Amino acid sequence: MKKSYPSFLQIHYLIILFLVSVTLFSTSCKKEKEVTLPVITAISPDSAYIGDTVVVSGKFFESYAEDNFALFNGKAARLIDGNESQMRIIVPYGAESGPVVIDANHRISAEFPFKVRSRGTVITSISPTNSEEAPLGSGVVEIKGKNFRTNDFLEGKAYVNFTNSERNTVFYATDTLLMVSVPQAARTGSVSLVQEGLTFTGPVFTVKEPSLISVSPAEATEGMTITLQGDALFSVNGFSINGKAINSYSILSNTEAQLTLPAGLGTGDFPISMVFGDTPITSETKITLKPLTNIILTIYYTDGNSTYRRSIDGGGIEYNALLPISTSNRCMTVDRSAGKIYYGGFNALASANLDGTDFKVLFQTDPTGPGIVTDLEAINGKLYWTDSNNNQIKSANVDGSGTIQILYGDSPSDQITGVFGIAVVGTDIFWTDQNSQKIGKGSIDGSGTPSFMTVSGTAPLFPLDIDAIAISGTIRIYIVDQVSNINWGEPDRILWSNVNGTSVSLSSLNALSPGAGGISSTQFLTLEPTKQKVQWADNSGYSLMESNLDGGGIITKSTLSTSYVNFFIVE
Repeated sequence: MKKSYPSFLQIHYLIILFLVSVTLFSTSCKKEKEVTLPVITAISPDSAYIGDTVVVSGKFFESYAEDNFALFNGKAARLIDGNESQMRIIVPYGAESGPVVIDANHRISAEFPFKVRSRGTVITSISPTNSEEAPLGSGVVEIKGKNFRTNDFLEGKAYVNFTNSERNTVFYATDTLLMVSVPQAARTGSVSLVQEGLTFTGPVFTVKEPSLISVSPAEATEGMTITLQGDALFSVNGFSINGKAINSYSILSNTEAQLTLPAGLGTGDFPISMVFGDTPITSETKITLKPLTNIILTIYYTDGNSTYRRSIDGGGIEYNALLPISTSNRCMTVDRSAGKIYYGGFNALASANLDGTDFKVLFQTDPTGPGIVTDLEAINGKLYWTDSNNNQIKSANVDGSGTIQILYGDSPSDQITGVFGIAVVGTDIFWTDQNSQKIGKGSIDGSGTPSFMTVSGTAPLFPLDIDAIAISGTIRIYIVDQVSNINWGEPDRILWSNVNGTSVSLSSLNALSPGAGGISSTQFLTLEPTKQKVQWADNSGYSLMESNLDGGGIITKSTLSTSYVNFFIVE
């Protein structure tokens, strides 16, 4: 078979075709490697503060603004808008003077110089400079200086740093003054501002570590309230004894606190420990805990004619007419540590020993006297009570010395129109007002104008008695709401709420087992801090009822002899 070979012309043609292909491929590759880079021709203004808007002009930017971004000396900036030749950009926080570059869809421009101007922010002073004058968790520090960015501080973009506590927001700001609450975790060190990504350091704020000096009484049993004397106690956010946290405590001042000893602490000599921020501090101050011997939890109650005393669980002897009183007896309170019972009624306040001996009238006669006493408290050598006749909150010495002081209600501006129950915890007084259906709040010394708490959620319809307890430093109030007085046939209820810090607002009032049996024709309640219990009289069943603080575990604690309990107290 004869072979066929390509002709010379065919070979020549193939060679030319190969060369052309190589040339075209090479040209194509060269074109792909040719990239047009963005160019910055101007930035206006040529210097600016952080947060200011500048205009970057040039060419070969991406037409869609979102495909471009800028770097100010390495700090990414936010673009407001733009096109192929111009963009508006915000100078970013933390930026410093240096080169600006544009990244247009991964095409990087040459550097263009830009100056970031300093506002000259300076802290000139802070006041107070220590935790004794501005306690942790409640004090306020004023920071003075210049060139503060007011809106940034108010919007939380700028903030204040204390040593061991960063990013504290201010509640008041001008260009020359900032006001900030002292955080509980603050420790000794410089106060600084952080704005525009820069830190400005100011003077030192000194935090004094809390200490204890004494405890009274030095010997105690569970259920008793002890008083601590010390220093810098506002910095304390907890106490413990023998490794057990004390949930019921109240810090009265920077030098005084009260603790109610819970069950289960044991017996012996134990140091009292404090919690300082997140750090436990064991003091050298000790308390001697004695066993509970021959101490019976006792209920004292009255039907308005006679006063009774008996063991809370129904045992022991019941005494009728414990005190030689008449039908004027409306309310009472017991101070076990002083061994005294105090009672109030129509134009009278009286006292006696717990067994009824040494009865004496402390105050009498109206209008200079006590008035109609509807609720009564004895705290730290003082009696506090509500006078429903004159709509006033009053106080006097427990021994009857001195004169009666009107704390609130002597002025129409106090707005007390139907006062009934009273509770004292720490340095605060709380009371119920039946007419306004509100909860009042004031100070034990009568200073300032009383506040009336706003309530979200369930509001009391006919508030009567009120009691309060400090749980881990937070005040919780309990209120008897005699709904049946307004809406006949509906069950009464007990409402409770935490008091939100130093404000006069309440979190939503919670009903204690709403509609449950055992809350009927109820006027008064009491809190038993040792066992963390709520107790009240159910007049439909002549019973003393008890539940946990959250309303769970309702039980009948004791059956009472009288058909109607006008007032009672458990000690």
